[in-house]
Amino acid sequence: MKKLLMILSACLFLAPAAFGQDFIKLLRTGTPEQVQAAIDAGAKVNARGSGGMTPIMIAAKFNSNPEVITTLLKAGARVNDESDGPATALMYAAEMNSNPEVITTLLKAGAKDRPNLPAGMEAVETALMWAAENPNPEVVAALLTAGGKINEKDEENNTPLMFAAKSNPNAEVITNLLKAGARLDDKGALNQTALLWAARFNKNPEVIEVLLKAGAKTDDKDLNGKTPMISAGSNPSPEVVAALLKAGGKINEKDAAGRTALMWAAWGNPNPAVVMFLLNAGADGKLKSSDGKTAFDYAADNFNLQKGTDAYKALQSAAGQ
Repeated sequence: MKKLLMILSACLFLAPAAFGQDFIKLLRTGTPEQVQAAIDAGAKVNARGSGGMTPIMIAAKFNSNPEVITTLLKAGARVNDESDGPATALMYAAEMNSNPEVITTLLKAGAKDRPNLPAGMEAVETALMWAAENPNPEVVAALLTAGGKINEKDEENNTPLMFAAKSNPNAEVITNLLKAGARLDDKGALNQTALLWAARFNKNPEVIEVLLKAGAKTDDKDLNGKTPMISAGSNPSPEVVAALLKAGGKINEKDAAGRTALMWAAWGNPNPAVVMFLLNAGADGKLKSSDGKTAFDYAADNFNLQKGTDAYKALQSAAGQ
């Protein structure tokens, strides 16, 4: 049944039987000539598929050849249609496409950097926010040149810098956002700064180092009392913890629930090496949270810390058990 549904969904983009290739595949990886041939054979340039995505959205997201976008536009593709997200072709290109020329081609065609908004609604994700997660710095540069707002916030008060700090593995993107005027100390709905996002989610310690060098504070706290060091307890990268320690992060500080970085690492970190790193760096395994648990107690909920593993034994020993 699932296979049948996939075939029916794909048929929204298929040319007639005389054209034997899947239009969706062509939109992703095909040449302008192949896409034009599909259109000539009857493929609909404004048809909608899964999630309400149109051909130009798919091409913008996956195809690095800007001439494919031009081909679709010449055939009547609507550049500012929105998916169910809602999101525009420009937003999909910003998120995933490595070629900034795709961005510029869409912009020249009048692409909007955000969906149409209901009256009175302004807070929404923009193409620049999506681009902040794209590893190619030139994509962000193209949108900034076109007037993208560097410190605009979404509905949860997150800025492009926060998006990049959380998810972008390329520290150069963070560097360029900061040079363009991104504010380090802006805070999201739960009081998260860019450094707090990076400490929790970004596995590249260079991102942490760039933020710290720019003046990010290691003692910032979110609404749950988590500092970057405590947040890093959940990050699979021991190098991120190391970068924060080097910058003065306090290894045994506690959040509002009395939990330390070691407790968070023991509770849910998929990488036992983080637990070992924290212990070797001086994390106190005897400390207890507000609910009376040590890091070893929390380890019972982490299937990555099975009995008999080095990290499990180390936590047990550190707790004095």
